[in-house]
Amino acid sequence: MATDRVRTRSRERLERLAASHVSGEELQREVVRELSRVVGFDRWCWPSADPVSLLPGPGLAEHNYGPHLPRALEQEYSGADVATKEQAARGSSPAICLSGESGGDLARSPRWDETLSTAGIGDVAVLACRDQFGCWAWLEMYRDHADRPFSGLDLQLLAHLAPVLGGALRHRVTAGPVDLAGAPEVSGVLLMDDQLAPLAETPATAAWFALLPAAAMFASWGILPPGVYAAATRVR
Repeated sequence: MATDRVRTRSRERLERLAASHVSGEELQREVVRELSRVVGFDRWCWPSADPVSLLPGPGLAEHNYGPHLPRALEQEYSGADVATKEQAARGSSPAICLSGESGGDLARSPRWDETLSTAGIGDVAVLACRDQFGCWAWLEMYRDHADRPFSGLDLQLLAHLAPVLGGALRHRVTAGPVDLAGAPEVSGVLLMDDQLAPLAETPATAAWFALLPAAAMFASWGILPPGVYAAATRVR
């Protein structure tokens, strides 16, 4: 377990990194490397966030349940789950963990009970990268089933970093114009069944999806962009 001195130095190192001019992806990967060493985890997911709708967008990930992500998001955005991204974005603390929010009974979370646990995942920590202007991303950290839960000190360090990372990501998102080269001139239409399986789509839909930074990763998992499942769950 990291000492107070190690945590303090790590926090200061990440504050300097956030204030630097590295790209968004470089920032995220360096943060993951540092936190995995100090906090302790080996699987993670870092989706962007729409600060108005709080729907997840493209991001980075290293975990082993990618093809099952649609079901996990369906459960998370159903309104019946615990330790969710929305809870971290709206709650009093931007850093929460599944063991804490469930009272130690991880199976209270439908997404953990059906999806995450089958991938060997134990406790989950969720950090909302939020500042005074909104939530700009979430960093989800996964521990193995045999590992200890995330501690209060772990969450304290993560909570301190929330506005630091939120502000850094916001600056990178809003720093310049969005490159829409190759974007279709019309909106896309996607039809899904009640199990959120795609039935049909217009050509523009596929073109829009292909523009997303993580399009290749989603395609390799055989899924649509994750935000589609979260949005569809909300409206059905």
